[in-house]
Amino acid sequence: PDWLVKKLGPGLRSNDSTYLRYTARYYEQIGKQLQGLLWKDGGPVIGIQLENEYNGRGPGRGEEHILRLKQMARAVGLDVPLYTVTGWDNAVLPPAEVLPVFGGYPDWPWDQSIERLPPGEVYAFRFANRWAGNMGAVDPGGRPSETSQEALSHYPFLGAEYGGGIQITYHRRPVISANDVAAMLPVQLGSGINLYGYYLFHGGANPRGKLTTLQESQRTGYPTDVPVISYDFQTLLGEFGDMRESFRRVKPVHYFLNAFGGDLAPMVPRRPDVVPAGPADTTVPRLSARTLGERGFIFFNNYLRQYGLPPRKGVQVELRLPGEVLLVPERPIDVPAGAYFIWPVNLDLGGALLKYGTAQLVTRISASAGGAPVYVFFAVPGIAPELAFDAATVRALEAPGATVTRAGGRIYLRGLRPGTGAAVTLHPPSGPAVRIVLLSREQAENLWRGDVAGSERLVLSPQAVFFDSGRVHLRATGSPDFSFAVLPAFGAAPRANAPLRRLGADGLFTRYAATLAPRPVTIAVEKVKDAALVAPVRKFNAVTWRKVEIALAPSDSAFEQAAAWRIRIPASALEQVNDVFLDVHYQGDVARLYSGGDGANLLDDNFFNGTTWRIGLKRYADAIRRGPLELRILPLRSDAPIYLEPSYRPARFPASGQLAALRSVRALPEYELVVRAP
Repeated sequence: PDWLVKKLGPGLRSNDSTYLRYTARYYEQIGKQLQGLLWKDGGPVIGIQLENEYNGRGPGRGEEHILRLKQMARAVGLDVPLYTVTGWDNAVLPPAEVLPVFGGYPDWPWDQSIERLPPGEVYAFRFANRWAGNMGAVDPGGRPSETSQEALSHYPFLGAEYGGGIQITYHRRPVISANDVAAMLPVQLGSGINLYGYYLFHGGANPRGKLTTLQESQRTGYPTDVPVISYDFQTLLGEFGDMRESFRRVKPVHYFLNAFGGDLAPMVPRRPDVVPAGPADTTVPRLSARTLGERGFIFFNNYLRQYGLPPRKGVQVELRLPGEVLLVPERPIDVPAGAYFIWPVNLDLGGALLKYGTAQLVTRISASAGGAPVYVFFAVPGIAPELAFDAATVRALEAPGATVTRAGGRIYLRGLRPGTGAAVTLHPPSGPAVRIVLLSREQAENLWRGDVAGSERLVLSPQAVFFDSGRVHLRATGSPDFSFAVLPAFGAAPRANAPLRRLGADGLFTRYAATLAPRPVTIAVEKVKDAALVAPVRKFNAVTWRKVEIALAPSDSAFEQAAAWRIRIPASALEQVNDVFLDVHYQGDVARLYSGGDGANLLDDNFFNGTTWRIGLKRYADAIRRGPLELRILPLRSDAPIYLEPSYRPARFPASGQLAALRSVRALPEYELVVRAP
C-alpha cells in the first residue's frame, strides 16, 4: 500500500520488525476470512503464494524472508498443501519449502518497443525450460536464473500467471483475441503443466489509495503507465463481469481438465524427434504428447499470434508406446492454419477403448435420460472428426450417417456429423451402453455443465450461464429472449422468473425458451466542448534498467483540453435488469467517464486501442441518480509514440493532426433468467 511504502521505504519486503508487524496483521485478517475454506477443512483453497516476483538478497531478505513469511502464515492458521513463489527473475526458492510457479502472456506491453514484437514463446512447447521468454529468466548480470531447468527438475510444473488477456499500457496497446488466449492452453498442458492459473481471469478496477490512485504509473516509479481506474485486462470476464469470447473459447478445455485432469496429471511430456528451433520457427509442426503406460493425449498447436503458421499437409503422429507404435490418425490429414487441439489416445469410454480420436474431448456426465453415460467431444474446425476403437471392446455400435470400417482389429468411424444427437452409441462387452455427443466448436463453446436438481446436467445456450444452489442463471445482453436445452431433461416442469416454453427434443437435449419483459434504455448524448490542440506526447524513463524513454501518460490537468459530452441516463434504467452496459465507440488517446461536470469524480477510464469501451452502469447507480455523466476524450496525435495494432489505428487524421471523435454510444440492458428445477 502507498502509505506503507512511504512509512518504511528500504525496510519493505524484508524481516524488518515494523514490516513484519504489518504483514502479520494482514495475514491474520486473511486467515480469519478464509476460515472453513481451506483444503484441510473441506474447502477449495489448496495453496498460498507467499510473495510475488521476489528476488531480494542480503541480511533479512532472500530465503530467510520467505521462510519467515511461511512461518507467519501457518501461525495464523493458513495451513495448506502448497506454498508457492513466482519462479522467474532470479527468484528466491528455499529448497523443499516452496514450489515455484510460472506463466506467460500473449503480448508483453511492459516492453519499451512501439513496434510489433517477436513471435511469442507461449505458442511453442517448453521442452527445455519452464519460464516464458517475455517474463524474464536471467538476472541483470546475464547469469542464468537460480530457477534453471536442472534446479527445477524435481518440482512439479505449476503455472500461476498465464495471461487471460493483457493490460493496455499507455505506450503499448495490443488487442488480444480469443485464439491468442486459448491457443496457449494445449501448448502449456503439452509441456507438462499441472496447474494452469490465470492473471487475470476477471478484470477489475484499481482501488483508491490513501495517498495515491494506486495505479502503476511512471510518475510513481513504475516502468509503464496503466489507466488510473480500469484494470479490465481484456480478460475472460471483463471489468464489469461481462463474458468475453475468450471465456467461451477456453471453457471446453477447462471442462476437459475438470473431468479428465486426474488422468492427465501423472502423464509425462514426450518430446518429438524434431522440434522448432525457436518461437519464430514456422517450418516445423508444433506438437507434444503426454503419456502414462499405453494411455495419453496428443497436443498440437498451429497458431501464432500476429504471425500465423502455415497449413500442415499430410500430418500423422507416430506415438511410440510400450506395447505398440500407434499412428494417429490411421491416414494422414491436413491441419489448417490457426488450428490447435488435444486428441485422446487409448481412452476408456465406459469399457470401450478409443484408440484415438481426431475430435477434442470436452467432458462427460454419468447418465443421460436413457441411463447411458455421455461423453462429449467437439469437431476441430477444418479437421474431419474420426474415431478409432479397439474392436474387441465394442460388442455393437450405432453411428447414424457415419462410415464404419473394420480393419486390423479396429473399428474406424468417419463422416461423423456434429450435432446434439448421439453421434455414436457404443455397446461394450458388459455394462451399460455409452453415448458420444459430437458438437461443433461453436456448440461446445455454448455448452455448460453443472449440478441441477441433484443430477449432473449439460445446458446448451448462447447466453452466459452459471449455476448456483441448484438454479440455472442465464444472462443476455441487449435481448430479453432466451433459449436453452438441457440433458438429461428435467423430471418435472421447471419454474423461472418468466414463463418457460418447452419446445421439445433437440437431439438428446430438451429445449426451452422464455422472454422477459423488454426494458430498452434511451440515453441522451450532448457534446458540450470541442477538444483544444494538445502538445506533443512527452517521453520519460522511470527506471534505471531501461535505456530509452517511452511515452508518458497525460496528467489529470491535461483533460481540461479534452472534448466533452454530457450523457443523460434515466434513473429507472437499472430497474428490473441485472445491469446496463454503456458501449462507447470512440477514437482518441484516452477517454474518461466522470460523474458531474467538473471532472472531480473519475468513475472509469480507458486507453484507446480501437475496440469498444464497455462500462457496467450498475456500479455507478448512485452517480446516475444524481445527474448526468460526463465523457471526456483527449485527442490522439498522429505523431504519438505509441503502439496501436495496424488494423485498429485510425486511417485518417484531420488537418490538425489530432483526433477526438465519439462514433457512437449505446446502452444495452443485461437481462437475467433464473430457472429453478423441481
